[in-house]
Amino acid sequence: MGNETARWLADARSFADLGGPALVLVFVRRVLLRRGRRGVLRLQTDDQRPLDVVVTTAGKAESVVGPSGFTRYTTGFGQVVGLATCASRLKTIYPRKTIRVQFSEHVTDPSHDLIILGGLDGNEYASRLVEEFREAFGDSGAEWFHYDDRGTTEVVLGSAKYVPFDLRIENGVVRQDLGIVIFWRNFLSSEWRRAVLCYGFTSYGTAEASRFAFETVTPISLGSLLRPTRAVRLVRRHVRRTDSCVICVVLARFGADQTPEGPPALVAACAFRGGQEAEQLEVSVGARGRHAKCS
Repeated sequence: MGNETARWLADARSFADLGGPALVLVFVRRVLLRRGRRGVLRLQTDDQRPLDVVVTTAGKAESVVGPSGFTRYTTGFGQVVGLATCASRLKTIYPRKTIRVQFSEHVTDPSHDLIILGGLDGNEYASRLVEEFREAFGDSGAEWFHYDDRGTTEVVLGSAKYVPFDLRIENGVVRQDLGIVIFWRNFLSSEWRRAVLCYGFTSYGTAEASRFAFETVTPISLGSLLRPTRAVRLVRRHVRRTDSCVICVVLARFGADQTPEGPPALVAACAFRGGQEAEQLEVSVGARGRHAKCS
């Protein structure tokens, strides 16, 4: 019997002693949700190994506030929001695991489970993961997935094409953005470890990509675990596979005050597997729920 199972059984006995069947049901619900969440992301459960979160280094300078002589790193708004989202959600699933935050220009031993927040322009680890994807899947990857945030707003994923994508900037405010989420393996580890990359054309897209990864694909309630939409069910099924790389594109819209207008909407998803096979997952489009699929 594993240590974790033994702890759960001990907790169940404690719940039964305290309040009988009602508290046992609460405990069972908690266990089902935690195990369901863990089954999606498949992170390393060893509490002694940290979870690394790498955020884009937006700038650095010698500190002018407080003690002098050390470098102060800064990052974007979306990375901060994305960090808060993934940390709060993952701590409910892995309460004993240490979450270690690192800036992309100063990373130490990123060979554990890895979350990367920020786009290819300015985040070395985001760029390296995408380059590793292109090398692993060759022509299939290049044909199915194209993204460029270096001065342009272009995304192609399967049959979904946004070339260019209109950010609808009004009075200096971004009113919509596309977020990209890549679920794959950590290419920096000799053992299988999870990597998740979340980014957008702007910092706000990065925040919404993180929301999708850690609030939609990773279920936040028993209802979302047991009754997901068809598209999310397909994404979860492929994310669970250790030989799959899953790429999702989500659309986020914002109000005039830059707050999100609802949760990010999944608009495209593809799964890539060994042997350079690619499959476009079925995603509802528009109010009538039309579907497109190719494989």
